[in-house]
Amino acid sequence: MKEVEDMFNCASVLETNLLPEGPRLAIVTNAGGPGVMAVDSMMENKLSLATLKDETIKSLDSLLPSYWSRGNPVDILGDADLDRYVKTVELCLADENVDGLLVIYTPQGAAPPTPLAEALVAKARKRRKPVLTVWIGGSDLGKARDAFYQNDIPTYPTPEQAVRTYTYMYAYKRNLELLYETPQALSIDWEPPKNNLKAMVSRIANEGRTYLTEDEAERFLENYGIQIPPHAFAGDADEAIYFAHQIGYPVVLKVLSQDVVHKSDVGGVVRDIHSDSEVRNAIDSMTKRVRERVPTARIKGFYVQKMVGGIDYELIMGCKKDPYFGSVILFGMGGIGVEVFNDFSIGLPPLDQVLAKRMMEETKVYELLRG
Repeated sequence: MKEVEDMFNCASVLETNLLPEGPRLAIVTNAGGPGVMAVDSMMENKLSLATLKDETIKSLDSLLPSYWSRGNPVDILGDADLDRYVKTVELCLADENVDGLLVIYTPQGAAPPTPLAEALVAKARKRRKPVLTVWIGGSDLGKARDAFYQNDIPTYPTPEQAVRTYTYMYAYKRNLELLYETPQALSIDWEPPKNNLKAMVSRIANEGRTYLTEDEAERFLENYGIQIPPHAFAGDADEAIYFAHQIGYPVVLKVLSQDVVHKSDVGGVVRDIHSDSEVRNAIDSMTKRVRERVPTARIKGFYVQKMVGGIDYELIMGCKKDPYFGSVILFGMGGIGVEVFNDFSIGLPPLDQVLAKRMMEETKVYELLRG
């Protein structure tokens, strides 16, 4: 939740049994502007605008003026009376493509606010889908809002508040489903050798470190069969040139030091190197920069890695054992944008494929992965 107001809004709806089955929301409004604002809020909250079935569109054609929007949001126009409102709501709720309904009212036209609210209450009692209402106006709408409150129908003064509440309702529904997910047992037919890794971790812990250097981290990846670009560890420029020839230009050079965690911040990475002379120059300049910015850094050597081009996206994955929550897993946007975009999701293991995908869906970078 982003605001205290959201907490109170959610408290009023999460006890209901009418939680949305999906993110597809339909909007009925008698004013175009609030409907567009509701759609904008839906896009921000990763909801889906329900696509009305052809049968629903045809039924609405016979009910609404010929110049109606013919889509979702369903703009029933400013002169909509009570009957037009109620019948439109009935048709949208009956549509199989609609998971929830947002009804927006502005004080114009032929539909009085309180009788309309009472009529919607009567219809909503028979509903099997969540209905949220937005009654835009002042104190003269108090009786209408009271009618909704007394019948457990959420009502709000703005479309944005209603959309956020629907988002939380849908997230709550999904979280309830996650509680019943039982991850499949992992196969024990094959396990990577771990003794060498345990010895390495023990040594690192004895050194008082809480993180791995590049070469140490990639030993873990290789041990578990996770593919990484060709690489080698070089103690000096001559070795770096030798390995660059073995790997093939272009290459990337990274400083290896247990005292430097974020290499890019101190100039400890040089990319797109194409020749022996560039390797020597890169090592000289990189060593100078690192020593200037981290004078106490103990440089082990240099990491030579094949330069990979045409990267569409970078990801970050991590895990940590929290003293209160136990093990936690992190997934999100990687690269230099980690701290800039702050786009990540946290999950609690064990995770199966469904749970892992749900965790990924909470991030913006997931849209890039989908293509």
